[in-house]
Amino acid sequence: MKEKLKRTIRKKRFWILAVFSLMLLGVYFFRVPVLQSFYGYLNVGEMPTQTYDYGLILGGEPLDRPKAAADLYHAGKVKKLICTGEQIPRALEAVGMMQTEAEATKTRLVNLNVPETDILMLSVATSTREEADAVNTEFADQKRGRLLIITTETHTRRALKVFKEYSDPWDEMAVYGVKPTSYESDIWWKNEFGFLAVFEEYVKLVYYWFAY
Repeated sequence: MKEKLKRTIRKKRFWILAVFSLMLLGVYFFRVPVLQSFYGYLNVGEMPTQTYDYGLILGGEPLDRPKAAADLYHAGKVKKLICTGEQIPRALEAVGMMQTEAEATKTRLVNLNVPETDILMLSVATSTREEADAVNTEFADQKRGRLLIITTETHTRRALKVFKEYSDPWDEMAVYGVKPTSYESDIWWKNEFGFLAVFEEYVKLVYYWFAY
């Protein structure tokens, strides 16, 4: 009886080990599409098919986002651009350039041949939620029209969710995802910048879910 029980236990252990090994092999062989899906979930941005009255460049990245925004402006996809962000990027502070994110973004836009008359600067806000509040305040007594949110691809899902929930109504609202230049999005896990961008965004999604 004891020997039969031992054989049964051994068989169970064998099948558990076999199933676990197959699962590990499955994870290994399908790791690339699985990891790519993590990035794909975050990126809900779309290429605009119509003209928007305002393109809102969210703070936090004053290099790639303004370049993409300027391209959209010159392509006739947005009529005016809005810059936000009150924090001074540490890289600028280190070289004595005390410009806020909004100021740095505006400077880059002007250097990319966007007329200052078509740039609205809001040197306020330290988070996506605060940016939504800042835009609400600025446009409290103004005609709104259509708004295109311009931000990094990994930030698009959270940004659109925050603005849909906390922004005052616009005629239409959409988000455009800016492709990063510091890493390749298809293999983000192979680059430190890509890994941090995706990991931090999932942490922020959880934080926003609890905080707001």
